[in-house]
Amino acid sequence: MKIVIMGVGRSGTTALYYLLQHILLRNFPNDVDFVYEPFLWDRNACNDDYKNIRYKFRYIDSVSIEGIYNHTKLPLFIGPENENIENEYVKNLFAPTTPKNHLLLKMIRANGRFRLLNRICPTCKFIFIIRNPIDVINSVSQRFSFYGEDFHPSDFNRFLWELESKFNFTKDKKEIKRIKRDVLYWYYMNYYALESFEESINKPLVICFEDFVDSKKQYVELICRHIGISFEDDYVNIIKENVSQSYSVPNLTKHEYNLLMPYFSKYEELLSKYQIYNHLDRSKILIKYKNKLLDTKPADNSFGMTTISLRKRYASHLRIKKKKFRPIKRIKKFYKICF
Repeated sequence: MKIVIMGVGRSGTTALYYLLQHILLRNFPNDVDFVYEPFLWDRNACNDDYKNIRYKFRYIDSVSIEGIYNHTKLPLFIGPENENIENEYVKNLFAPTTPKNHLLLKMIRANGRFRLLNRICPTCKFIFIIRNPIDVINSVSQRFSFYGEDFHPSDFNRFLWELESKFNFTKDKKEIKRIKRDVLYWYYMNYYALESFEESINKPLVICFEDFVDSKKQYVELICRHIGISFEDDYVNIIKENVSQSYSVPNLTKHEYNLLMPYFSKYEELLSKYQIYNHLDRSKILIKYKNKLLDTKPADNSFGMTTISLRKRYASHLRIKKKKFRPIKRIKKFYKICF
């Protein structure tokens, strides 16, 4: 059995990964390979229970230079015109590192690449999760950039180029501010994934995050049916321990919030157009931000850079002076040396 979890970052993919790890280990102990974000993190370093590898994400030696290289060389959107593209790195992701029978793979950089993954492994069970843009953008702005500036040259220019060639999207990149960059990524990556699923015989299980949180047992049962494993009541407790409606405190300005609101309507349109089962309650989402929006961003809020807290952890680990440590430059230099 091979299972692939897909979705834009901060949409609930890690919660699904954690749940499925426990389900698979319960049913196939010692017979499962785990692959976590292979376009960024080293497969061997992360082939373990998620709670055992979380600390590794603060260390440079957990980064996969090969994964980053292949990400930057593959198109962000793979359509019928280039779905036969060959990529040995991606193909090898589906081959077990040992004679194990099962694989769980999680990717947040694969929404535009479903056709490639499905062609390489047509027997895979795909699970896709989508979450409203306000919560996603609020959460991601506190953690990382969708365009990978933390670890390699930004994907933003090629993202715009591919939008122009596929969707006739034209816009001066200088006019696209940070929040607009994020929500464009959220919209087009989700839209393209859902469009790709429509053309496939191998239909993924598509989950609305907000409904998933409100109806945990129902969705755990649905996931178990999709992968062909018997449901057990205590699987629901795993979700209760690791999923909540608010992953992070509100971190949006009033201006950013207003820019995102039209995309909330687009989210509702996507759910309707692609018949994604949901009981989405807009008021539940919006009430979280009522009277909590910022007038301006905090001075230490960074975009496209490793966060200050992460820089401190890197510096502490390597026992060097914080002011002299530049993890981003070090990674980019390593990237240039290798490729």
